[in-house]
Amino acid sequence: MARTVEEVALLLEVLSCAEGIVDVVRRGTAGIRIGIARTWRTGHPATDALFESATAQLRSTGADVLDIDVAVPPNEVEEDELTVLLCELADGLSGYLPGRGPRGPQNLAEVVDHEDTNAAVELAHFGHEFFERALSLGGTANDTYREARARNLHWALRVCLEPAMSECDVLLSPSYGPAWKSDLTLGGHPAAASPVTTPPAIAGWPIATVPMGTVDGLPVGLSAVGRPGSEARLLAVCRAVEQLDGARPRQRPSWRPPVRG
Repeated sequence: MARTVEEVALLLEVLSCAEGIVDVVRRGTAGIRIGIARTWRTGHPATDALFESATAQLRSTGADVLDIDVAVPPNEVEEDELTVLLCELADGLSGYLPGRGPRGPQNLAEVVDHEDTNAAVELAHFGHEFFERALSLGGTANDTYREARARNLHWALRVCLEPAMSECDVLLSPSYGPAWKSDLTLGGHPAAASPVTTPPAIAGWPIATVPMGTVDGLPVGLSAVGRPGSEARLLAVCRAVEQLDGARPRQRPSWRPPVRG
């Protein structure tokens, strides 16, 4: 996270001990094929309209832009992704907690026991059904995890990203609709979202998000996905988006206070 894309490029040079990333970013989009994921939209009209405007402006700059139909994750992919996450949570949290010292829960099972024992405080507003499911799955050393992970990778790579990225170097999509409200009584109310975060998250491919404008005073973003090792070109496209008219919000985010009726 940074104030500008160029600052991200500078940070990446430091973290990766690599030179020339900033130079690539500053050269712009020349020679970079930009794919527009036509099948990935948030479903939020104003957000998707801003994305259409941003990509139209990119085309007008002379960038090499083409439309691509990209696979949308079915429910089975998302269920496998959750299974993988919960299996890894069971192992990861149980490996982390002992490092905090002998006081307090030492593994996920003890976390669940602690929350059950102190339910009036710990479970007053939220359950821990995901923790319980993670325990029932038994971690990563079983076929349930291995098979779900294999199916996830096959879809993300063979069905989705590799076919799409065979036609382009960087793939663009809107990210989320405006931020949503959450409260302790009704919980979260997730906004409309595109599938853009799912395939790179599963595959471990790079993804970056930049502002593309505001909707009712709240910022909304555009995401760019690239192949492993293509971060410099990915950031070059993000910088081009950042420089479009209206892309970077000029005012502080705001929202209307709740009203009756």
